[in-house]
Amino acid sequence: MTTRLDLIRGIVAKIADAALPDIDDTTELAELFDSLGTVQAVMAIEEELGIEFPDADLDAARTVADLVKISETLCPSVPA
Repeated sequence: MTTRLDLIRGIVAKIADAALPDIDDTTELAELFDSLGTVQAVMAIEEELGIEFPDADLDAARTVADLVKISETLCPSVPA
């Protein structure tokens, strides 16, 4: 079963063109992306989970763990 962290790590790694083992919950988004890359990653997460991140939450997201926490608030269960 894929966890939400695994799902988001996979999306972030793909958008960043990074190796999955290099991405964990403490990975800083600013180390991987410029602002456009962050938007692309968030849009991919939104599409995958069927949610929309509020702008205020997006501005506060600094790490992969932040993206996980925000997505958990907006969508408690991961779609199968």
